[in-house]
Amino acid sequence: MREARLVLSAQGPDGSTLYALAEPGVRALLTMGVEAVSGKDAMRGISGGYFRHRCVSNEIAIAGIVQGLRASTEREIAQGLWAGGSAGIAGKRPDVLWRNRESWDWIEVQRSRPNARDYARLLVWLQHMLVVHSRPGAEIAEGVRLRKIVFVCSTAFGARLLRDLREKKVAESALKQLVLLSHSLYALDPVKFC
Repeated sequence: MREARLVLSAQGPDGSTLYALAEPGVRALLTMGVEAVSGKDAMRGISGGYFRHRCVSNEIAIAGIVQGLRASTEREIAQGLWAGGSAGIAGKRPDVLWRNRESWDWIEVQRSRPNARDYARLLVWLQHMLVVHSRPGAEIAEGVRLRKIVFVCSTAFGARLLRDLREKKVAESALKQLVLLSHSLYALDPVKFC
């Protein structure tokens, strides 16, 4: 496909080869009835932090698909091509969304410390979602409940998030029911080539 110029390639910050669909590849898929868009914009200026965030997000999306769930990827969500559209849910979009017919898992990938303004907005959004979720029969979309808000993050970020929510008097039962912290994807060291 690369020789036929159907895909573009670049080297990732960890030495891996990255591929994205080129315009001729889009046209080839469209002639077969497969909806496609070019990935050329995704190949420009790949920073190390953004690259790792995208890798972790894609690993999570693939894990959901393997489990038989419908997964909305970070790229689809950024383009507004997910169940929450461009506006998001309560003004926020996830990094990955796993969904089945009756429930969603909202997944946030926090690789680095967010700036103060973004973190404050995150806390307000979380408080809102915890209140909404605690209402009997509460839905975040028609016929859909929020099952979990999962933070894939460092241990330090998770501890700070819980501490700050507790300081805001968020009910412990609501935290345990809705918020899940996962640190396993950050236990691996980045690949290094010598």
